[in-house]
Amino acid sequence: MKHLIFTLLLTPSIISTVASAQALNFQGVDVQVGLGYQSTTGTGKITDPTDGVGTISTASSGSVATTLGISYTAAVQKQFTLGAIFESNPLKLKAGSTNTNPPTTYTVSTYDETFKNVFSLSLVPGYAIDNAHLVYAKLGYTNASAIFTSNDASANSSGYLNGYNLGLGMRIDTGNFYPFAELNYIKFISTTNLINNLTLGAMTQGGSAYNLVGGLGYHF
Repeated sequence: MKHLIFTLLLTPSIISTVASAQALNFQGVDVQVGLGYQSTTGTGKITDPTDGVGTISTASSGSVATTLGISYTAAVQKQFTLGAIFESNPLKLKAGSTNTNPPTTYTVSTYDETFKNVFSLSLVPGYAIDNAHLVYAKLGYTNASAIFTSNDASANSSGYLNGYNLGLGMRIDTGNFYPFAELNYIKFISTTNLINNLTLGAMTQGGSAYNLVGGLGYHF
């Protein structure tokens, strides 16, 4: 009788362990590095209280993208995981050069647009296909420094942009190491700040990007 009671008490624990077995293969801390292609787009508009509004053409350019990330993943059910990841992109991402039609009295004619110090914090729900393959989505917060440099330095502008990121990815665990691949979209919410030229002019800056990244991670 005692053995029967003991077995009954252990049964829920055994069932729980078995039920989350696939997801448990991915539970823990991970670090990873990725390399890929990114297309970055910058948008802007000059506004002056005296001279009116100037237009800036949309700039877009492709460049190399890198990602450095650290994450934690927890097993939720047999095949489902939930994690969080902090990532940074240490490279400058150029949106390219673009023409502008500035307000009267402004002499700027072109801008170079660059995004740097990009980082994100994301939730990562996942689905374990089997013990080695995990597909996942990403939804999170993104921040970057946007630098708009005018050709004659008369209307430079820089500011921090907040935004969000969405992504889909897959990893294949091979022991502690795992290769992964992701497709990500980033949207920077437009913000307005003063132009760095001692006038009352302001620049509204924004942008977006998408990247395709592959890399290698280590599972602790």
